[in-house]
Amino acid sequence: MSLNDILNRRVSPDANRHAGWVELFFDLAFVALIAVAVHVPHDNPPPGTILVFVLLLFPPWWAWINLTATINLFGADSLRTQAFLIAAMPGIAMFAIAMPAALGDLGWLFALGGAWIRLILFVAWLLPIIIDGVQIGLWRPLSYGLATSLIWLASIAVPAEWRWGFWLASIVIEAVLLAIPSGMTSSFYGIIGVTHLVERLGLFLVIVVGESVYLIIVGLSNHPSVLGGVAGIASFLLIALLARAAFLYGLRTLEERLIIAQQKRRFRIIRDSTMYLPFFIIAALALASAAIGAAVREPETPLPQGEQTMLLVGVLGFYFTNAIASLQLGETISRIVRWLLPAIAIIVMCGWVSTNLPSWLHITVFAAGVVVVSLISLFRNRAGTR
Repeated sequence: MSLNDILNRRVSPDANRHAGWVELFFDLAFVALIAVAVHVPHDNPPPGTILVFVLLLFPPWWAWINLTATINLFGADSLRTQAFLIAAMPGIAMFAIAMPAALGDLGWLFALGGAWIRLILFVAWLLPIIIDGVQIGLWRPLSYGLATSLIWLASIAVPAEWRWGFWLASIVIEAVLLAIPSGMTSSFYGIIGVTHLVERLGLFLVIVVGESVYLIIVGLSNHPSVLGGVAGIASFLLIALLARAAFLYGLRTLEERLIIAQQKRRFRIIRDSTMYLPFFIIAALALASAAIGAAVREPETPLPQGEQTMLLVGVLGFYFTNAIASLQLGETISRIVRWLLPAIAIIVMCGWVSTNLPSWLHITVFAAGVVVVSLISLFRNRAGTR
């Protein structure tokens, strides 16, 4: 049985297939993980802590996208694949619990979570070979699942400062295996359900955006004030406009371009646009969310330098990643530059002007800057369609 036979055996045709109940249930583990993650950089974090926060987000994201791609391929209708997703949830829970001290006392638990996920992926790819006779080289689950899980397990035994090297080595090996051209790789990207995959990416974005909304409401609930309300409204506006750009332009364009890329067998575009670039959007929104939470809690004092950095890097990172994604999906450089350069200038100016302002005014200035960038993008898109 080939990978194409797997597609034909799916209970639901890909064109009509949407995320099933088990995928939505699985995502609840990531709701908890993001809720924990945005509290890792707090109380004026230095740049090093902010960088560590972003790096710690990648292993859970890598686990999610690999599991999502696997379920996309094998379908979510069978009890077997449903069991895989549910069995993977403790691994995500380990990531979440360990994240605040992943480089310290709880590094062993973070490593165990990484190993757990990879063992689930190993079994998920091995059983179709053994039971269904699917024609996939045995090297795939042995190298991509079992071998890399052993690397994560081995990291438990080394000093904390060495664990990062083991984790990075595992992910690099997996990324290299994805990049190696092979018949299996071509078959995988050739039959992957684009509509379902883009929908799943959208649902992950909802989790991150939802955390922003949660932080705003909880912050106001714990520290109600008029200026906090102003900061909350400005934060809602800022996040809403970023979400609008991600959903209305990003995901809609992504689905259209990926279908074309699949038809033209440009599989690198599919890989990069679904497995790598969305992470930077998610990390950018998570950084902005953490800063917003601080602004709402203490609106009358200047936003600490660490939170200012997170907000600036988050918003700029969002626009930079959108520009790279647009270029990857075939947009012309000149068209991208026409909105990206003004966006950079406006957001950097917002950061400079609001440095010493109270938090409520700081976040309001940024919201106004995002409004201007959104209007520029809107006018550019309308002009481009004439």
